[in-house]
Amino acid sequence: MQIHDATLREGQQTPGVVFREDEQVRIAQALDDLGVSRIEVVPMMSEEDVRATKRIANMGLDAQVLSFVSWRKEDVDLAVDCGVDGVLLDYVGNPWQGKAFWGLEPEEIIKKGVETAIYAKERGLYVSALL
Repeated sequence: MQIHDATLREGQQTPGVVFREDEQVRIAQALDDLGVSRIEVVPMMSEEDVRATKRIANMGLDAQVLSFVSWRKEDVDLAVDCGVDGVLLDYVGNPWQGKAFWGLEPEEIIKKGVETAIYAKERGLYVSALL
């Protein structure tokens, strides 16, 4: 059984919640101690989150450390720079949202997601994708 934990990502995306660097490191260690298989991080939120992600990625955890990324190659590059094991690629799978928010057709959305996944794989990262 694999347990994928999104505590750090969901916390950073919750209005009014800010995990400081040391808190993120302690949470990651606690999750690893519990036997969580994958821990999501979000380094692109702030410089403090970049520092926290680098520390977490270098802690020697048993859990995989995955950076939540969009289809922007800059997000993938940051994940590589932080030393994470892989990325959780989030891109819109809903054709209405793709059209309404980005003016993209479904084929274009799929193409962007595939291109980003290939780019991340070429950079040596494990890739998991969300639609």
